[in-house]
Amino acid sequence: MNNQSEAEKQLTYEEFVEKMRGALSIIFGPSYNCELIKQKKTDAHELDTIAITKVFREPLKSSSDEQHISTYSVNVYTEEEYRNYLEGEKFGDVMRKVVASIERTEGHGTLSAVVQTITDLYSYEGTKDRLIIRAIGYETSKEMLKDFVFRKIGDIALVLYALTIQEAYSMASMKVSKTIAGDWGVSFDEALDAALRNTQEKFPPRLMPLEELIAAGLKIPSKNNDFNLLDPGFRFKRSRFDTYLFTDSHAMNGATAFFYPGIQQKLGELFFEDYYMVPTSIKEVMLHPVSTTKLAFVREQAAASSNDMGLKPEEILSKSVYKYTRSLDKLAML
Repeated sequence: MNNQSEAEKQLTYEEFVEKMRGALSIIFGPSYNCELIKQKKTDAHELDTIAITKVFREPLKSSSDEQHISTYSVNVYTEEEYRNYLEGEKFGDVMRKVVASIERTEGHGTLSAVVQTITDLYSYEGTKDRLIIRAIGYETSKEMLKDFVFRKIGDIALVLYALTIQEAYSMASMKVSKTIAGDWGVSFDEALDAALRNTQEKFPPRLMPLEELIAAGLKIPSKNNDFNLLDPGFRFKRSRFDTYLFTDSHAMNGATAFFYPGIQQKLGELFFEDYYMVPTSIKEVMLHPVSTTKLAFVREQAAASSNDMGLKPEEILSKSVYKYTRSLDKLAML
């Protein structure tokens, strides 16, 4: 039901966006630029975005130094806010919510963290501890990824990011370009390996039998080390359904955890056999021992995960099934 008063004329989408952009320009002032852009989430999926940007010119240490120009950006996704507006939220309330969200972000030091991260990116030593990996779908993003550092495994891309902020259930990061990483003096593979180790440390893996996940209300217990595969006290619990969810402690980019060093081998040891891996989303994968699972079933699960789970296009990781073979220590896309 639309609760807007009759006196308030409903804005078209174009009017709403321009009014929001103008209001944000006034709020942030002349030091910032507010413009409408199309932000790519995958090759085929773009979001209308008001990008609020500010340019920083790093001070020169000597007359021979090349000046680095960095950009800080906060993004406001206009289509989502317009849907809220159409559902009855007044324009003023939309703006107050957006500004409050940006202020909370700034209050947590995001601006200074981003600027520091951008500055550090020009040095491998300065940024190596902030490097992480995020798994995304390669087939839907290959054009977008051509200028960035990543490792391709089947139809999955393990992309190199620099972490700018990490809090309890949120994080911000930026992809690392080949141009920047090319000046580090280390190979892309070395940087990717270091980033995987960092990601494992910051976002420990979680292995949950299906029935334990259901009992937990489909929530991943981030602080409960009972499910932390790398914790010394971990005890493997076999699922009655031979179905396991594998993710990380934040369950935001949990599929990446499957590619942590030694994890695939460790899972093979626990199952004591080969297993299938279904990448249901960027947030998690599902695991099934081969001896008790029909390939047709996991293929159906892979197809259903992308069609029926209400995922955003950028959350879809793959529609394929993978198999890990213990004797060969090999992961293959089927």
